[in-house]
Amino acid sequence: ALLPMLILTGTALLALLADLWMEGPDREGLGWIGLAGLVATAITAMTLWNTHISTLSDTLVVDRYGLFFTLLCCVVTGLTLLMSMSYLETTEIQTGDYYSLVLFSTLGMVLMATATDLIVIFLGLEVMSIAAYALAGIARSELRSNEAALKYFLLGAFASGFLLFGIALLYGATGTTSLPQIAQRLTMVGGEQRLLVTAG
Repeated sequence: ALLPMLILTGTALLALLADLWMEGPDREGLGWIGLAGLVATAITAMTLWNTHISTLSDTLVVDRYGLFFTLLCCVVTGLTLLMSMSYLETTEIQTGDYYSLVLFSTLGMVLMATATDLIVIFLGLEVMSIAAYALAGIARSELRSNEAALKYFLLGAFASGFLLFGIALLYGATGTTSLPQIAQRLTMVGGEQRLLVTAG
């Protein structure tokens, strides 16, 4: 059930390790490694299309909703990698970790799409965001890139704080971080529901 995410993780780690032995124009091969991993992830997701499996204590659900967004993320990321190959060459950004960061960011998106628990959603958001912070500052020699990375990091840190505060309020009102159980609490009548509405 977790095979698409495992393939995506393995591809990102492989691209990160392969960067140690690649230099200059050879780093374009990292993009093709990423594309191969995305194709494998998409094929695996399509083979699971008719399944509905809950795993990891019902914090992740593999269903058509999550698999659709997994396929969508793979397609968009694949197009991004194809465009990035010529862009990195044109801008002379010689950083092979770009490709692994893009793949890790995609992994965070897929994790959020399949999560049914607020804590797991937060973890997926942070995996995506931390990679995006680094991508914003990938052009290390340019002042604008460094400024963008710093501003994005500060904005993301404040946003994460607000999100965690909201999760804490929902947990205090419902006693759970599971989305299906929170939905059940919403149908309740009484003080607890009023507290939940106030928290929201």
